[in-house]
Amino acid sequence: MPKVLVIGIGNILMGDDGIGVHVVNELLRAGLPNWIEVVDGGTHVFSLLPLISDAEILVIIDAIDAGLCPGEMIKVWLDAPKIAEQAKMKRLGQLSLHEVDIWQTLSAAKLLGKCPKNVLLIGIQVGSIEQSCEISPNLSERMDEYVASVRDACLKLSAQTGWINGGVDDAHC
Repeated sequence: MPKVLVIGIGNILMGDDGIGVHVVNELLRAGLPNWIEVVDGGTHVFSLLPLISDAEILVIIDAIDAGLCPGEMIKVWLDAPKIAEQAKMKRLGQLSLHEVDIWQTLSAAKLLGKCPKNVLLIGIQVGSIEQSCEISPNLSERMDEYVASVRDACLKLSAQTGWINGGVDDAHC
């Protein structure tokens, strides 16, 4: 099986911004096959470069602000050789809530020739970004859905290494 890396990104002290970390914590509790590595990426995304460089498949879970309904989820499949271009074209950098975003980190991995072949962003629309260790009800009510979606994506990508959709699953209110 290919090496799969799942990274949850966010600041758990700022409400919904920490959704990626909350999802990976739930994934760890639920259990995954041993070839899927799950990491709490916190807010120090660039420090994850060595882990990212070693993965064949990368699944990123992060809070986004895309003007969707709070709690809505989008999936964006990226073609590793075109990461920077796709991120710019799809305005993904503008969706990130972090100073050093995952796109800058992936671009650095690409420059080193060590970018994962398959990259999937699972973005979850924030509802509230305020000082709080809790996520908003709109997001917490959907936690099982997020966990199932990440798990299914990991298993599907692992079974079909090299498969990339190249599109965006749009969310609707």
